[in-house]
Amino acid sequence: MKHIGACLDGIQIALARMPREGINSEEKRARALKVLDEVEAYDLTLERLVRDPKFEECLHNLERNEVEGVRLKAHEVDDLLEGIELLLRLLDSNVQQLRDIIRDYSNHPDRAEDSWERKVSVISETIVQKFYDEMYELRKEFKLVFYKEEELRRLVPNEAHLAEFLA
Repeated sequence: MKHIGACLDGIQIALARMPREGINSEEKRARALKVLDEVEAYDLTLERLVRDPKFEECLHNLERNEVEGVRLKAHEVDDLLEGIELLLRLLDSNVQQLRDIIRDYSNHPDRAEDSWERKVSVISETIVQKFYDEMYELRKEFKLVFYKEEELRRLVPNEAHLAEFLA
């Protein structure tokens, strides 16, 4: 879960660099595309980690056994799995829509500005609502290490993410 938490944090950090006031200049659109590339890279890494059978197995193990002071109830495991699935779908959909807004900006600048702020906010708010606690820190289960180095090397396609996880 620690590595999944790192992806969630990475997405949040990338989104913080997203132009919030809109994309009304070429520079802002270029910066936005760079951020979207980074978000997509974390999305791919996150998807690879959670689609690995070991992930769900480890979560269900937290139902049966306490690990480092963390034990989850069955509904908490289900909520986490559903939350991550929702986030993956949301990222796929909204990142593509944000790219479309950038591409279509010159044709519909007013509509683009309104849609832009909403889409960026939805991603960030969903992550905070589903995976952070009231102190705006990742929930305690995201501090557990599920994957060993060789598993990470197999699962994580992004070299920068892999280096971050192994540090």
